[in-house]
Amino acid sequence: MRKSFVALLAVAAFAATAGSTFAGGGLNASFNFDSQASGSLASLFNTSQVTFHNAKFAPSLDGFGDPITGTDHWQIDAASDTDFPLLVQNPSIFGRGSAPSGINALNGLDQEILVQFDQAYDLSSFSVTLDNDTFGLSSAQINFINGSGILLSVGANQNIAGLVVSQGAVAGVTGVVLPALALYDNLSVVGTVAAVPEPSTWAAIAGVAALGLAIARRRQRATVA
Repeated sequence: MRKSFVALLAVAAFAATAGSTFAGGGLNASFNFDSQASGSLASLFNTSQVTFHNAKFAPSLDGFGDPITGTDHWQIDAASDTDFPLLVQNPSIFGRGSAPSGINALNGLDQEILVQFDQAYDLSSFSVTLDNDTFGLSSAQINFINGSGILLSVGANQNIAGLVVSQGAVAGVTGVVLPALALYDNLSVVGTVAAVPEPSTWAAIAGVAALGLAIARRRQRATVA
């Protein structure tokens, strides 16, 4: 009986994959941050799919505005976006040499940067280039996140001038957090919209699960009798 129940759930899970819908096209974006003057707002580079924000690691809030224990995650720092907006600047202003490409780079010297996506994507590739300087942390990490936590962390040794950090497939990504203490250039991200099961498919899964439990109870009663 147990094996039969598991098999039913497996069939339902397959149906969830087969019945997936997609909310739109894929993601294929690249930024060298040179189309605006040094000192421009990073928000000028926002697109319908990719936006740039100050990031913070903080808990979710309940209905009273109080933090919920155990819900800490990377998210947009809306207050800092208003008070200290992200800029694209010439790294040479800070003694960090020329930008890896062109003139400007995304300034993350004082804060982490959240590269936010409009929805979840299954990434096939991601890359970004650090500034031409060796100041920073050898242990710095780039975090790939979804709405509830970190999916993957990738090393970004800021002691290596002009380091190119690349990553292949990562599923269900809603954003990428770039660590502080560096400027970033030549950011590229490619992916497809993450599959989301149709509501009817979830209902089917729930129905199969309920049916399996009902059968299990009946067989258990019959055995006892």
